[in-house]
Amino acid sequence: MLFHNTLESRETLIKTTWILLAVAINAMEFFIPRIPFFPWLKPGLANCITIIWIVEFGVVDAILFTLLRIWITGFYFGFSFLTISLSLSGGLCSTAIMGLLWLTLGKRGISGAIGTGIVGALVHNITQIAVIYFLFAKNTHIFYQVPLMIFASVVFGGITGAIAPALLNFLINAQKRFDIELANPSLPQNITMKETVLPIVLLAASCAIVFVNSMAALALCAIASTVFVQALSPAPLKGIMRPLTRFWIMFVFIALVYLFLSYGTKIEGLPFLTYEGVRLTVMQWLRLWTWLELSFILTHFKFHNVVLHILKKAFPNHKSALYAGILSLEYFPAALSAIQRKFSWYIAIRILRHPFVGMRNGLEYLYREVIGLIAKTS
Repeated sequence: MLFHNTLESRETLIKTTWILLAVAINAMEFFIPRIPFFPWLKPGLANCITIIWIVEFGVVDAILFTLLRIWITGFYFGFSFLTISLSLSGGLCSTAIMGLLWLTLGKRGISGAIGTGIVGALVHNITQIAVIYFLFAKNTHIFYQVPLMIFASVVFGGITGAIAPALLNFLINAQKRFDIELANPSLPQNITMKETVLPIVLLAASCAIVFVNSMAALALCAIASTVFVQALSPAPLKGIMRPLTRFWIMFVFIALVYLFLSYGTKIEGLPFLTYEGVRLTVMQWLRLWTWLELSFILTHFKFHNVVLHILKKAFPNHKSALYAGILSLEYFPAALSAIQRKFSWYIAIRILRHPFVGMRNGLEYLYREVIGLIAKTS
């Protein structure tokens, strides 16, 4: 169905396709095998969308875009204190710093897209390491990863920055070829206090668990959250091991950090292991398990509605981005299905042979799938 074309509708279409493209990239990166000791290390190609968003729509709108991208990804792949804390800390800090860099140096031609990409990747990675340290692994050994993260930031951030200008030119030219008109959806009305209280209480409980240092209390939290999830689940016991099966690599990471890098009383016959390390490992496992179970409860009680309501209040003058977020949430399942079904080995092989050209072609391919889907359903 076509609607009368307006400037706002056109901007909503552009932002919708860009958000879908960024979320699709995030989804694809979920399928990249993780290294157990570096579970958060990934290419971060969605950052090229952030760079061009800053240039085209401004820093504040780019911050809203980052929040929407994290919200949509969390909606479909599960909210948890783990994913929210890492995504928000890294995403918002890197977006803000890249925006500041663009405003102060980029507009004057002093800093280019490659420099912006490297700085964004560096801030994102260092911020996530700091969050990992304070929330999951209060062990200074984790900062030995900083040199590797700097190297990864230079490589992946440089590639992302180099791709951004070419991708922006492609998107601008491609958008001229598509005459699609969208009606702006209605923003959600005020939600009731009843709908707000429980998600906020659950999120507060997730934050409070950081400060719980009693093994018994953490075990009680893990048991209580699991029982609650099983009571909500339509098929009790079927998904009881979901936290471990979906996030096993984080459990492995915690074990590597605490079991082998903790000081204390050595366990006889088990070199490198200490009683303190075993205790800390179990406590962090219980804490992580509770967070992941609470994520299911947050999703069940539509935490995303609370998020969108807060964004609506916080960004009253950025309605086109909010409209794009709502439309992206609607289109994303079909877009992800189409991409997973049609993403060819040809593109994957090209990325391996020619990383820069292959990644750019892959992003262009994802965009064509996204815009094609919108064209069919408009």
